[in-house]
Amino acid sequence: MTSSKNDMKYYLIKNDLESKVVGKKYPQLECNNLVYAHAIPSHGPCKMQFRLSFDLIKGAKLTDVLSTLGISACGFIISERLKNILECYKLEQFELIPVEVIGTKQIYNYYYLHFYGLDMVHCLDYQQSIFRITKFGFEDLGTKKFDSYESYQEYIKEYDNNYSLMTPLEYVVLKEDFKDFDFFSFPQFYHEMFVSERLKQCLEDNHITGFFFEEKYQMVKISELLKL
Repeated sequence: MTSSKNDMKYYLIKNDLESKVVGKKYPQLECNNLVYAHAIPSHGPCKMQFRLSFDLIKGAKLTDVLSTLGISACGFIISERLKNILECYKLEQFELIPVEVIGTKQIYNYYYLHFYGLDMVHCLDYQQSIFRITKFGFEDLGTKKFDSYESYQEYIKEYDNNYSLMTPLEYVVLKEDFKDFDFFSFPQFYHEMFVSERLKQCLEDNHITGFFFEEKYQMVKISELLKL
């Protein structure tokens, strides 16, 4: 697959918070079997087979993407309709875990789209990318670059004794051999997720509800950076 500069435009993708879209309640779902939700690992596929169960909270609307605080891993709860659309696009390593959403009059079939992205750590140009270091998610410790994934691991091992550090990517430079995924994340660093321009356009054209796109994210491929 060839990539033009336009193809390499990416967006942060998040759960929509607008009440006119998702209803008056956030999150929209309450988990009925947290023991399973907590069993989904942040890094790597789930080794158990189960079906997640959620109640649609009174006052929340049913959308293609549903919000929950019950899962700490990286992903989204998606409808069958959205699942069918994503089958036509290129996603990083993922798995689909069946979900039942219990409404007042009906049970709906959804899926948890779980990104575990073990290979994504090899897609970054670490010397060009910039990490924002925070403690407990709110104390800003500034930005930092690393020479490699190994140097990142050494830093975390030395300074994160109480597991309080978060390291979201503030500026991303992708290696030349990045596979041009349309939907991906870097779960080893943070749970932010990204979509390509072409997938964003498709989701909007199909009126997929429950997503919000943030355009300010800075992400380039190393070949494009060299042209600037």
